[in-house]
Amino acid sequence: MSSSLARAAQVSSPDGSVRVEFSVEDGRPVYGVSCRETAVVEDSGMGFRFRDALPMRDGFEIVDTSTDSVDRTWDTVCGERDTVRDHYNQLTVELRETKKPRRRLLIEFRAYDEGAAFRYVFPEQENFRKFVIAAEDTEFRFTGDYTAWYHAHGGPPGRSTVSKLGGRVARPITVKVRDDLYAAIGEAAMVNYSRMKFSGQKGNTLSSALAGSVHFPPEKPRDLKGKDDVFTGPFDHYDELPFRTPWRVFVFGEDPGDLLERNYLVLNLNAPCALDDTSWIKPGKVMREVTLSTEGAKKLTDFAVERNLQYIHFDSGWYGPEWRRENDPTSIPEGKFRKYKNGNWMTTHVSDRLHEEIAYAKEHGVGVIVYVNHEQLEACDLDRVFSTYKKWGIDGVKFGFVHAGPQEWTNWMHYAIRKAAEYELVVNVHDAYVPTGWQRTFPNFLTMEGVRGDEGHPKPEQDLTTLFTRCVVGPTDHTWCYYSDWLDKTHAFQLAGAVAYYSPLQYLYWYDTPGEYRGERALEFWDHVPVTWDETRVVNAAIGDYATVARRSGEEWYVGSLADEEGRELEIPLDFLKDGRKYVATVYTDAPDADPEKYPVPVVINEYVVDSTDTLKANLIPTGGQAVRLEPASAEDVERYPEYGAAGR
Repeated sequence: MSSSLARAAQVSSPDGSVRVEFSVEDGRPVYGVSCRETAVVEDSGMGFRFRDALPMRDGFEIVDTSTDSVDRTWDTVCGERDTVRDHYNQLTVELRETKKPRRRLLIEFRAYDEGAAFRYVFPEQENFRKFVIAAEDTEFRFTGDYTAWYHAHGGPPGRSTVSKLGGRVARPITVKVRDDLYAAIGEAAMVNYSRMKFSGQKGNTLSSALAGSVHFPPEKPRDLKGKDDVFTGPFDHYDELPFRTPWRVFVFGEDPGDLLERNYLVLNLNAPCALDDTSWIKPGKVMREVTLSTEGAKKLTDFAVERNLQYIHFDSGWYGPEWRRENDPTSIPEGKFRKYKNGNWMTTHVSDRLHEEIAYAKEHGVGVIVYVNHEQLEACDLDRVFSTYKKWGIDGVKFGFVHAGPQEWTNWMHYAIRKAAEYELVVNVHDAYVPTGWQRTFPNFLTMEGVRGDEGHPKPEQDLTTLFTRCVVGPTDHTWCYYSDWLDKTHAFQLAGAVAYYSPLQYLYWYDTPGEYRGERALEFWDHVPVTWDETRVVNAAIGDYATVARRSGEEWYVGSLADEEGRELEIPLDFLKDGRKYVATVYTDAPDADPEKYPVPVVINEYVVDSTDTLKANLIPTGGQAVRLEPASAEDVERYPEYGAAGR
C-alpha cells in the first residue's frame, strides 16, 4: 500500500513486539525504535553532508510510503545454525526536498521479531548522479543513560554508560535498557562504503562517524587502478544507481544470550551466496607453524593428524620479512633475516622446501593455509598470487594487518576475497576488521579477528564482554592457547572457549608447539569439538561475568561455560536434548580445590549418563571453565557409566 504527503509512518515486526516509527519534524527526518512497548531510541535525526553539495538533513517532505512482508528460509554453508529464517515487515519511505534542487532520498526500515534495521537508498535522479558523502548524520538518541558494553577492534573491551562513551567507539555496542531488555546496535552489509563507528554527543546520544568519505561512483582502490574487473560480476552494481548504504541494525533480547542466539539477523541483511559451488569450502581447526623449518612443518602435520586438526598454517616470514613491500609471496627464499617473535628480535633461517612440506601435509590429509601481509597482497597481482597458491596445493590465505575502515579498503578487501574464491581459497582476515555479515555472500570468507584474543592477553572478564559485543556480529578468531603460562585463565576455560566463540577456522594452540604435548587426556575435547553447528543455545549469560553456550553438530552437543575472576556456580538444564534419549556426558572441569594462581590448573574428567530431564552443575573456580561433550549413549554406555543424579551430583 502507499500514501502521499504523510508526516509519519511506522512498521511493526510480525509478532508486534518491535516497532519502528518515522516522521518528518520541521523538515528533518527522525526515527525511533521500540521493543515490547519500551522505546529504545527516539527522535533520532537522519541525513547526510556532502563534499561540494548541499546537505540532505532537513527541508524534506514524505511523498510516498510502501510496505512489504517477507518470510523465507535459507541454508548456511557453514554457520552457528544450519537453517536461518528471514521474516520481517518492511516500510519504505520516499522523501523529497521541498526546495531546489528537490533531490529524493529513500529510507528502508525493517522490523523483525529479533530486532530492527534501516538503510538509506539514493535513487536514480537526473539532478544527483554523482556525489561524495562527507559525513552520515544518523543519530542514536537513547531514551536513558543505559549501561553500555563495547569492544575496540582488538583493543580491550569495557563497560560504561551511553553518555560517557565519547570519542569513536567500535560497533557493535550492547546496552541494557532494563533487566529484561538488551540491545546490540551495529552495522550490517558494509559494502562499497566506509565503516561506521559511534561518536558520543550531548546527553544520551550517539551519532554515526564514518572512517572516511564515500564516493559515488566509487573510485578504484589505488592498487587496483589497472584492473578492469573491479566493479564486475557480483560488484557490477557498485557504480550504478540506486546506491544503498549499509544497514544500521538493532538486535534485541530478554537477556544477553538472546543477542548471540539471534546474530543471524546480521546475515539476513546481506546478499545471498554469490558462489555457484561451495563444496570446496572446508571449515576446520588450525595450528600455526612458526619455526619456518621442514622439520617443524612435518612435526606439526603429524600432530595435526593425531589431534584431528584440519589445517596447518605457515605464519609470518615464510616468504621473507613481511614488512618489505617488495617481497614476493610467490617465491620461497633461502637465507636468514631478522624477525620479531615473542618480544625479541631473532635470526630465523627460512626453509626453501615449502613444496615438500605442503606435499607431506597433503599426503596426510591436512590442509595448508599461508599468512600474507597486506603489503604484498596490495602490491602484487592477486590473480598471479592466488593461481600460484592453487597450483602449489595451498587451501587458504590469512590476510595480515589489513587496512580497515575507508571505502577504498572495504572494496579492496572484498575484491581480494572474491578473487580468492575464484581460486578456491578460504580466507581469514586479521587485525582491525569486524564482520558485518558479508561472509554470507562469500562464504569462503570463513573468519576474521577484530578481537582482543589470546594474542592480546585478555582477562576472563574481557572475553566475557567480547562474547556479547563483538561476537554478536559474526565469526571471531580468538587464537586459543592451551599450554601458554602467560594467560590469566585456566585450561578448562580455554577448552570451553572453543565452543563459546564461533569461528569456522578455529585456531588452537596459538602460542603452543607439538613438543609441549604430554598426553593430556583433556585435549581430547578439542580433538572432538566441531567448528560449525546446526543449532546454538545460550543457557547462562551475564556480560563480563559468566556464560554457558551449548551448540549441536549432528546428534552431539557441546557445552562451554566460562567464569570471570570471581568464579561461579551455574546450572545447565539439559532440556535441549532429545526427549527419551540417553547421552554420555563427558565433563571437563578445573580441579575444585585448585589455586587458579598456580599454573597449570589440573583438569578433572568425569563421565555420566544423562537425559533431557537432568540439570548439570558447573562449579567454576575463579577464571575457570567447564567443557562438556554430550553424545548419544549405547546400551553398553548405559551399563558402564553412572547416572548423573545417582552419582550424587
